[in-house]
This record gives sequence, structure tokens and C-alpha cells, in this order.
Amino acid sequence: MKCTACGWSNPDNYQRCFSCNQPLAIASAPAPAPAPTTAPQAPRKEKQRSRTGAPDASAIDVRPSATRRIVAAGIDAMLMLVFVIAG
Repeated sequence: MKCTACGWSNPDNYQRCFSCNQPLAIASAPAPAPAPTTAPQAPRKEKQRSRTGAPDASAIDVRPSATRRIVAAGIDAMLMLVFVIAG
């Protein structure tokens, strides 16, 4: 289900948007089937799967938490300081 506020694609069972935390519109009835077109459509490609059967990593949306971002920034700062002192 796509958020009307920010356009984020959320799972159908979510009541609030994962990205902006706005309430999602509740679908009371399934959407009507699209009208048939005269032009043939290309077949949809299935998502690539690895040998283990897991979906391709590029298809998974992963956002690091604020804590992990701060820790990573701290590690980067310490490494840059070491390089400045050593260099």
C-alpha cells in the first residue's frame, strides 16, 4: 500500500506509514481490475534469488537506526584521526 503523504510503499497490513508515520488509507474493497489494453505487455520479471532461495539484496530496503549511524560516524572520525596522526 502506497502512502499518500510521502509515496512510501508499505505492506498491506500496516496501519501507519513506515517512513513518515502518517495513517494509511484503509482499503475497504479490492481495487477494480484494469481495463484490458490492446497493446501486448511484456512479461514481468521475477525477482532474482540467490542459491539459498533468498531474494536479491537490492530488493530489500534496509535503513540503519540512528544509533548505528552515530557509532559508524564515530568510528570514521577515529580512523581519520589515526590517519592524520600517523601520516
